[in-house]
Amino acid sequence: FSQDLQEDSLKFRLNGSLTNIYRETLLRPGKVTVDSIALNEHKKSIELHTNLSLSYLPMRKSTVSLIYDSVRYFLPPAQKKYRIGVFSDRQEISQLVPNFFRDKQLDKNRIIRNKVKNPLVTNISKPEGLFEKGLQDNHIALWQSHGWYYEQKLGRWEWQRARIFQTVEDLYTQSYVLPFLVPMLENAGANVLLPRERDYNKQEVIIDNDGSKRGSTYRETNGKETWRNSDSAGFANLR
Repeated sequence: FSQDLQEDSLKFRLNGSLTNIYRETLLRPGKVTVDSIALNEHKKSIELHTNLSLSYLPMRKSTVSLIYDSVRYFLPPAQKKYRIGVFSDRQEISQLVPNFFRDKQLDKNRIIRNKVKNPLVTNISKPEGLFEKGLQDNHIALWQSHGWYYEQKLGRWEWQRARIFQTVEDLYTQSYVLPFLVPMLENAGANVLLPRERDYNKQEVIIDNDGSKRGSTYRETNGKETWRNSDSAGFANLR
C-alpha cells in the first residue's frame, strides 16, 4: 500500500512537470500523463510509459535531455542513478528525433535506399541541372487521392469519396499535391510517378498526321532514325 502511494505521488509530480514541458514547447493546452512505471531493482532501471501527448512534441536532443532531467529530478535519492527509459507511443522518446537533427546514431530505416544510377526519366531542359544530394536519382510513387470511377449500380461516373461539408477529397487533395508538393519534390531532384493524371486541363490535343484539318501544320524531321509508317494499327479512330 505504501509503495502504491509513493508511485501515485511520483506519477502526480511527473505529470505536472511533463505537462509544463508540453505546454511551453507547443504553446497550447494539453496534458501529459504517466500511464505506468516499471521498476527493476535487479537491473537498476526504470521505464516510464506516457500517453500519446508526449510523442506529439517536436523531439530534439535538447528536448529529450530536458525530459530525462525532469524525470530524474523527481526520483527518490536511491534511484536517481538508475538507467531511465521514457516511452511514448511505444517508442523511446530519443527515437522520435528526426535523422536531420541527430549528430549520430542515424535510423537507417528512414534513409532512402532505392537510389539508381540512371533514373527512369531525365528532364534535359531542366534549368537547375543535377543535384549532388537532396532527392537526386530517387523515384517517388505519389498520387493525389482517388478520382472518377464508374458506379455500376447507379450507371454513372462519380467521385470515389463522398462530399463532406461541400468538400470532395478527390479534388481537395489534388489542389495542393499537384501545384505545390510534386514540384517541390521534383525541384529537389526526385522523379515523381503519378498513376493518376497530373494535368487537370480540360482541353485535350490529339496529333494525327493522317487526319489533320486544313490549315494545320504537321512536320516530321528525321534525326538519327527515320520516321516511317507502322504496319500495325495506332490509336486513331477508324475512318
